[in-house]
Amino acid sequence: MSNPFVADTNYLPQIWAYGVRNPWRFSWDRLTGDFYLGDVGQNRWEEINYVPAGSPGGNNFGWRIMEGPTNYAVPAGFTNFASLTQPVAWYDHLTLPTDAAGSVTTATYDA
Repeated sequence: MSNPFVADTNYLPQIWAYGVRNPWRFSWDRLTGDFYLGDVGQNRWEEINYVPAGSPGGNNFGWRIMEGPTNYAVPAGFTNFASLTQPVAWYDHLTLPTDAAGSVTTATYDA
């Protein structure tokens, strides 16, 4: 994976993707090189973001416009939802039977 922002003076050279609220854990799949990121939600939705191996990066995961599968704080006039990288999985932490505030955490698997 390369960094599409490294030469862009509008971004710090460390930025590879953006639009996350509180990335808690991340991991690369050791077999495929795919990237997974657990992002803790603001109010309700916890999400897992995904970038396949070989991606050029530059993903906008949508935070503050979206939280999980729903609109959160859409700026006036914003219509380009197709430019946002949607999470591959999410859950409503308010519906968990044993933890009314459960946050998402990703895990790694060692074969």
